[in-house]
Amino acid sequence: MGNRAIPLEGAMNFRDFGGYATAEGRRVKTHRLFRSGGLAGLTDADHAVLGAFDIKLICDLRRGSEKSHMPTRWCTEPAAELWHLPLFPDGSTSTLAGWSKIKTTEGVRDKMIDIYRALVTKPDIFEKYRILFERLAQADNYPVLVHCSAGKDRTGVVCALILSMLGVDRDTIMEDYLLTRHHYDSDHAWERLSTQVLDFSTENGWTKELLAPVFGVEEAYLNTSFGVIDKEYGTVDAFLADAVGLKPETIDALKVHLLD
Repeated sequence: MGNRAIPLEGAMNFRDFGGYATAEGRRVKTHRLFRSGGLAGLTDADHAVLGAFDIKLICDLRRGSEKSHMPTRWCTEPAAELWHLPLFPDGSTSTLAGWSKIKTTEGVRDKMIDIYRALVTKPDIFEKYRILFERLAQADNYPVLVHCSAGKDRTGVVCALILSMLGVDRDTIMEDYLLTRHHYDSDHAWERLSTQVLDFSTENGWTKELLAPVFGVEEAYLNTSFGVIDKEYGTVDAFLADAVGLKPETIDALKVHLLD
């Protein structure tokens, strides 16, 4: 997969997810698509590194409360546009309902599976995908950074959809998704009590051991999203056309901007 991670002092899981070959023999452009966890801790040294990439658009997929609790610190010049596009609203039953009753690691894992299922079954999320893809069809938004709190679940599904639309094979997409295992510090995330799923202001005696599935990535998670798409739509392309509502000209523009 190459060395696509960008080591930073104040952000985890920051990496380029371009460079992959497609089934048609083309290649996703590098330094156009970036993904990351939260950006609240970026240092001056980090900004010196990031300034070289000239990122134009930063798409924040976090809930409003996550954004308020850990606001993005981005100080590069020229300034990037900070765009908030929450996939789940605060208090969403897709993410928070029932967590307080969970007493086993398997129960936590099941809730994570539910989140990945929700990411490809909720019409309000489909609308967010459509808005995102239509913005990505505009050349002046590149390079773009997509992130959430951990850069692995909401971001993981969005990146998987982008790479699928561009023609990258599923095994490669899974390998890219699983790179989080090497670039996400669960100890640090636990210390900050900031994740993509839970509101720790209502902490209920959870332990790091119990919540281990929250702090990792598993093939079963992303395969849940793909499985729903395969069953209901047949292909990711059909999902993007029929559920998300992407027009052929939008997909054509995306490929022009993102494929060599």
